[in-house]
Amino acid sequence: MSTVDAHYTAVSTGRDRDGLLYFDWKLLELIMVDEQYAELQRFHRDTEYLESHWDELLETYPEQWVAIFNREVVAVAPDFDQLLADLKRKDVPIGKARIEHLTSEEDLLILPS
Repeated sequence: MSTVDAHYTAVSTGRDRDGLLYFDWKLLELIMVDEQYAELQRFHRDTEYLESHWDELLETYPEQWVAIFNREVVAVAPDFDQLLADLKRKDVPIGKARIEHLTSEEDLLILPS
């Protein structure tokens, strides 16, 4: 059962005469917004972890790609594709991990005028 399915069960308010569930959609919307907020907070904590441990991580994993999830380094690889493969193998949600290339070099961004 997916998270959304579980919430459908939790917020269903009964069945119609055909036996179909009907829902309190406003409550479902609030639950989903709350989950999105929690996920943003988790990602923010991972970003804070990366920033506060930058020097230590750079010393340990120079010129490597790292993935942080739940304030923990969950994968390290020399190239991005390998890092993604490692995350997939470990069942870490790629779109939710904080991924960064650790380098002491400054990035130069040239923006069009």
